[in-house]
Amino acid sequence: EAFRRGGLGATRAIESRHAGWLAELAELAHHGRYHDLLLIDERGNIVFSLLREDDLGTNLNDGPYRASGLATGYRQAVQFLYSNLTPLQPYAPSGNRLAGFVVAPVLDAGRPIGALALQINVDVFSDVLADRTGLGRSGEIVLGRHDGDEVVFSMPHLLRTWGDRQPARRPLAEAPDPLRRALAGENGDGITTDYSGQQVAAAWRYLPALHWGMTVKIDADEAFAPARQVRWLAALTLLVFLALSGIAGIVLGRRLLNAENRLRRSNEQLSEAQRIAHLGSWTLDLRSNDLQWSDETFRIFEIDRRQFGASYEAFLNLVHPDDREKVSQAYEESLALRAPYSIAHRLQMADGRIKHVLENCETLYAADGTPYLSRGTIQDVTQERITAEALELYANAFRYSGEEIIVTDHENRIVDVNPAFIRQSGYTLDEVRGRNPKMFASGQTPRETYQTLWACLRESGFWQGEIADRRKDGTVYPKWASISVIRNAQGEITHHIASFTDISERKAAEERIYQLAHLDALTGLLNRFSLEGRLEQALLSARREGEQLALMFIDLDHFKLINDTLGHHLGDRLLVEVSCRLSTCVRESDIIARLGGDEFVVALTGLEWGMAAAAVAGKIVDELSRPYEIEGHTLHTSPSLGIAIFPVDGENADELMKNADTAMYDAKRRGRGNYQFFTAEMTVAAGERLEIERGLRQALAENRLELHYQPQIASDDGRVCGVEALVRWNDPGQGYIPPLKFIPIAEETGLIEPLGNWVLNEACRQLAAWRAEGVSGVRMAVNLSACQLRDPKLVERVHEAMRAHGIGEGELELEVTESVAMDNPQRAVRQLEALRDLGVLLAIDDFGTGYSSLAYLKLLPIQTLKLDRAFVSDIESNENDAAISTATMALAHNLGLKVVAEGVETEAQHAFLTAHRCDILQGYLYSKPLPAAEAVAFLRRPAGRIDPV
Repeated sequence: EAFRRGGLGATRAIESRHAGWLAELAELAHHGRYHDLLLIDERGNIVFSLLREDDLGTNLNDGPYRASGLATGYRQAVQFLYSNLTPLQPYAPSGNRLAGFVVAPVLDAGRPIGALALQINVDVFSDVLADRTGLGRSGEIVLGRHDGDEVVFSMPHLLRTWGDRQPARRPLAEAPDPLRRALAGENGDGITTDYSGQQVAAAWRYLPALHWGMTVKIDADEAFAPARQVRWLAALTLLVFLALSGIAGIVLGRRLLNAENRLRRSNEQLSEAQRIAHLGSWTLDLRSNDLQWSDETFRIFEIDRRQFGASYEAFLNLVHPDDREKVSQAYEESLALRAPYSIAHRLQMADGRIKHVLENCETLYAADGTPYLSRGTIQDVTQERITAEALELYANAFRYSGEEIIVTDHENRIVDVNPAFIRQSGYTLDEVRGRNPKMFASGQTPRETYQTLWACLRESGFWQGEIADRRKDGTVYPKWASISVIRNAQGEITHHIASFTDISERKAAEERIYQLAHLDALTGLLNRFSLEGRLEQALLSARREGEQLALMFIDLDHFKLINDTLGHHLGDRLLVEVSCRLSTCVRESDIIARLGGDEFVVALTGLEWGMAAAAVAGKIVDELSRPYEIEGHTLHTSPSLGIAIFPVDGENADELMKNADTAMYDAKRRGRGNYQFFTAEMTVAAGERLEIERGLRQALAENRLELHYQPQIASDDGRVCGVEALVRWNDPGQGYIPPLKFIPIAEETGLIEPLGNWVLNEACRQLAAWRAEGVSGVRMAVNLSACQLRDPKLVERVHEAMRAHGIGEGELELEVTESVAMDNPQRAVRQLEALRDLGVLLAIDDFGTGYSSLAYLKLLPIQTLKLDRAFVSDIESNENDAAISTATMALAHNLGLKVVAEGVETEAQHAFLTAHRCDILQGYLYSKPLPAAEAVAFLRRPAGRIDPV
């Protein structure tokens, strides 16, 4: 509003009040988050720019930058009411640097009042493109786009064959092979050659939102250098391992030889002990490699004093001096316990480092029943106990794991399953033991997945991925599987172990996110974002295969009426039904999308002949025109359908959408419920329509419209009893534009509401001015549009206009066309009754040309019927018109209404209407519509004086 009143100078005060906030925005821009922030009003004027570049204050509809990406993004945002990202293109105000714009509409009560644009220059990507982290010495990131037969690059970067720095653009044939593939719409990676013939590892992608191709590459020699180093290091490690193994073998052999020597000496010592103790045939079988009595390996066996006798002390002399006390203490404790294993047990508890067990023992008994050890084996089991504890830990992990675990043998037969598997699948171990896990297959996992699984198990012994299995109850659920191979010491497969995680919730969340991002929430069709990507791919395919593509823009007729009268709930149900019917009219390979509201897009792919789309279009029109039975209501609508053919009507998606939209408006102009192909004449008409719309907006903003006033004559005495206010527009560039040309455009674009409000206020102001000049007794008639009658604030607006200009009761008459009043009779009655309570006179205009309902007509609180000029013009020569006019006047008088006849141009018409008591006459016979200054003179004429013009 400030810009509209005083231009850029008027916005400075507002900016100063928000200096702190603007400083923060400028700081973000300085750090490279974005380049500029722009605010655009509803007429396309750039009213604010953070950087104040040359585009500030210009108009995007007719200014110097009307062909820029910003202008395109602005028009799409305010027309389709969605945010969009424009492709990177040179932008003149920023020194022709490459820039894209994120443009979002600014809405007030659902109506666009402007747009906010965030300018992102290609400099934002500089850090990414220049960042060589992980790409080594030869790595590069390249962004490029098509420009005719050339490739335009995003920024200079190092190239071998083009010197130290690359130029801004090169012929397409000289571009790197990965970049050419990306610009052709391909996404891939692999080993290829770059612009210098060097083998490189590269990845390439096409970015449809930016219309750019992107490649990342690194020289193959550099990329595979780490792998070669790993192979060399592995070979060196193997050599070192073999050398160390040889050394270890020599050391171990020597230790075994020493142990054997110690065993021989120990046997000799024990033989000597037997001789000294006179034990006779008592023998001991010690299965050990070391008989040295030491802290590390302490072994003892129970000896009965009665057998050993007095030679026990001689036996102790054979024990190492450091261990004699420990042996003697253990012996004494064993005599107290009288158990053959007690000494070993006591030694284990006394010294944590010594863990012994007595095995394979033969126990003999003395005459008094005392047990003693006659023969046995003593063995160290420390490692066995560690192994047992580890096995118990692994068993608990298997048992209590929350993931499903299956163990199969080398022939892939199930050996064991854990409790989590039983809970998830519903099968018990007995039901699956010995069977192949393929018994759980749902049939939904691709065959290729299983082929990859077994190939990975053969090559690396491990695979993980997603599969879909079936539970015992028949339900299918997705699982993330990890499968490993278990081999024995000889490298043979002994078992497979597989763990599974149920990912149903994650898959549902991913599907929901995908639907929100790519599908229309109401109908499930593609949304605008997905349509752009799919359409780009379809055009690339059509261009490559030399085929045609038909783009259809579909708009439902009278959908807003259904929404307003029956509510949005039924309107949404109708849109869902329309989407279902559309899906039955096209092939699966075709594209269907909902842009928003009641607008749909259908793309027919793979056409050999563009006119083949006519058959599908006819089917769509017939199918969507059938009645809809929804919640007890029978609804009627029809599609207006415009068709644009690739490549005849456009080379890209934007051109096709624009031209199909133009053809759709032509279908509406031709009566709705039909389809029209785009033609060049439509482009001219659409351009003219756009010029009229833009000019009308500007005329309203700059108050360049004016009202002319056509007098209304009382038939009984010839006095001027009123005038009808008629809007006129004389554009400086286009000249005089008839109301029949710009009023329909105003209704289509929503300008009819501000236009109608301006006419109402200007008419009231002029009536007050005439009254101040001494002209009284004149009634001002003003036309109401359908949009104004639906406005809930209409009564408030009329009351405000009357109060502001001192308009009294009976001085203002509002005219409503018959079709508008019958559009929603109940609502019309409520609005008109409220207006009548203000003292406003009400008239039905163009009576007899619409669908009259006498039942509702008698309910409308009106005072006047206006007989349409279509009947008056032939009233003297056409008996039917004369009969209709006579009947209408009689009907009106019987209902207590006055009659106004429009279009009176001859004396014969005047005589006929006067003879049938028509109350008020209006037409060129008396006066054409006059500017305000000329109308004053006419109003001051004496009563009864009529000068035909």
